[in-house]
Amino acid sequence: MKKSLLISTILFILSQSTFAREPLATDETKMQRVTDAASFDLNCAPDQLSINAVNPTMYIAEGCGHKTRYNLELCASLNWASTCTALQNGPIHKI
Repeated sequence: MKKSLLISTILFILSQSTFAREPLATDETKMQRVTDAASFDLNCAPDQLSINAVNPTMYIAEGCGHKTRYNLELCASLNWASTCTALQNGPIHKI
């Protein structure tokens, strides 16, 4: 009885700690994913893009006369590598 209570308590503490959670991707990884996606979608070289964060998961990309926004999904740290997926969220506008 005491052993199962101890194990349950330890498991509960671990589940509530940051140790048990996957950390989010780094800011560098987030910017790189948005830059890669925007470069492809806007047909624009990465050095011609302007990327701005609206909030931690939404970014606006502008470049080569176009503008669009991205949401970041599935951001995590997997096998010691930071990962994230940038999904276009809305149409491409001419500016």
